[in-house]
Amino acid sequence: MVSLGWFAFAAATTASCKKENAAYCSPDEPASAEQHPLNRCAADEVCLVGIANSCLPKAACDDGSLCGGTSGTPFCAANADTRSATCEAACTADVQCAALSADLPMCAGGDCVQCIAGADCASTLCNTDNTCVDAAEVAYAAHNGSGNTCTLATPCDFATALTKVSATVKYIKLAASSSSHYQAPFVISDLDVTIIGDLNADGIPTARFVDINISDDQPLLKINGTGYDVRFVNVSIEEGNNSSAADAVNLECSGTGTVSIIGSRVIDSEGVGVRSGSSCTLVVEGSTIARNNLGGLDISGPFSITNNFIAFNGDENASAVGGTSIAVAGSPTSSIFSHNSVVSNESNLGAGGVVCTINQATVLSNNIIALNDSTFGQLSLASQCTASNTASDDSLGTNPVVVSVFPFVNAASSARFDLHLTADLPSQGTPIAAITTDIDGDTRSTTAPDIGADER
Repeated sequence: MVSLGWFAFAAATTASCKKENAAYCSPDEPASAEQHPLNRCAADEVCLVGIANSCLPKAACDDGSLCGGTSGTPFCAANADTRSATCEAACTADVQCAALSADLPMCAGGDCVQCIAGADCASTLCNTDNTCVDAAEVAYAAHNGSGNTCTLATPCDFATALTKVSATVKYIKLAASSSSHYQAPFVISDLDVTIIGDLNADGIPTARFVDINISDDQPLLKINGTGYDVRFVNVSIEEGNNSSAADAVNLECSGTGTVSIIGSRVIDSEGVGVRSGSSCTLVVEGSTIARNNLGGLDISGPFSITNNFIAFNGDENASAVGGTSIAVAGSPTSSIFSHNSVVSNESNLGAGGVVCTINQATVLSNNIIALNDSTFGQLSLASQCTASNTASDDSLGTNPVVVSVFPFVNAASSARFDLHLTADLPSQGTPIAAITTDIDGDTRSTTAPDIGADER
């Protein structure tokens, strides 16, 4: 906290400075001891500029307390020279926020907030608005859970957790199951719920839904009803098996509602990765859709598909769907397919990358659609579907960006592919107001964002 005495002292010396003030400092002064330069402050002090212009304890700047009494600019920020500091409106470190308030101890985007990650909260869940979810709103599940309490201390199995969802219980938190899995199939009907797991150090979901029973004759996860809103966040949905490959869908939604797949993986289905019905709004954001034998995304209703890796889906000899098939009979509004990397997919009945037929003006923009294999090409557009700023090894749509060799980290192996960019493409995309980050949560350029899911 800045002492009022410092302010009074500074004011007095400004009004009638008749002799040297040994405490005065200024980074603008020349480096001479007679003029009390910045280097007059000791190694454990900083020159607080614009308030007291005095040498003050550096530790008080580091923990944010030095400017605590300054209205509107409570955060002490050391300048590049490390020997001077100013009081600023935005925080730069958690320690500054913790010094001001125990209730808002974290610094995010220049503001003091309650949490940044689940580990910051007693409930282990942090909302997107940086507030902690109350544990009373959460049912906790584990792949080996038991009982009926579904608490953090005594988690239940996933099927039991679904029965706990209500107007007050809106989340299911999944414990890690990396060495095992949540045994599917599951049917989720008419629920408003967020199903959320954690990510490991490599950004891979630790909670896995897996179906190893080939006689189920139903999707691994089936969402239906007349008013659902189901969100999967940081989960892996994989290995949809079935006696009939056509029914081996990792996730299918029907009826009327919304399904969101965020920061997740949908992989290794014997059939299609995700299939949406005509009244199911499908949102896929920041996710990986890969290695699904009969195609990645099969979309028949409204959609928002952004910032995804869609790779190694389909079969050039057996699948009607390659990377993505959009076949919407109605006229959905505000559908978007942008900033995706659609790479190395195959189809034998349509374009290997993306097929789009829709009766509403829709522009597929800022996508990489490349290295896909089909006798029908990489991109097929019909009705009111168009494409712009598409990077490919072919010339696709308007404003095409033709690339002979894509600078992916690794696009050669379906087992360990990585579609992050190692160098800039020949051209950038057009800013989209609704898309401000990339697949990793990195901030996109507001003037010339990179094409595809990754912003370098």
